Amino acid sequence: MICLISTPEQSRLNNSQVNGFTLLEVLIAMAVLALALMALSGSMNQAIKNQIHHKDTTLAHYVAMYHLGDMKLEEPFPDLGTTRGDIVMLNREWRWTQSVLKTTEENLRRIEVSVARKEEPDYQLSKIIAFAGNPEQSASQRGGQRSNQDGTQRGGTQNRRPATGNNNGTRR
Repeated sequence: MICLISTPEQSRLNNSQVNGFTLLEVLIAMAVLALALMALSGSMNQAIKNQIHHKDTTLAHYVAMYHLGDMKLEEPFPDLGTTRGDIVMLNREWRWTQSVLKTTEENLRRIEVSVARKEEPDYQLSKIIAFAGNPEQSASQRGGQRSNQDGTQRGGTQNRRPATGNNNGTRR
């Protein structure tokens, strides 16, 4: 059996040749890694919030379009004023607000439909603006006259064949 005995001076020389990281280097590397992970976590959190917000605004838009279509079926030429209501759609409760406003044309109404979640009725997620004409107005009520762009009058309605298109978008 062979036994090696080293002196303190020899052991110091051997320790200086040992490869590895010091405790301080490891702590600095861990701190940098922790900061990078916190930044990544924050950006992922923001991305998730943005995705939820975009989903809510898309669903609110669907609700507004549904209400507008439903309203036009029930009352094609609505009365002036503001109405509110609640609807359950897509497993959520929504609050809609409909404002019917007068326009410069007597037989035309401006309809604004805004939608919010029922829990936050003051935070509007979607707003649609549409116009509705009076369907009861006929050519006889207008006197059978139409104005040209230059202000001259022309009579009655014109008989036109409806335009139909083929695959390349030209008329037949």
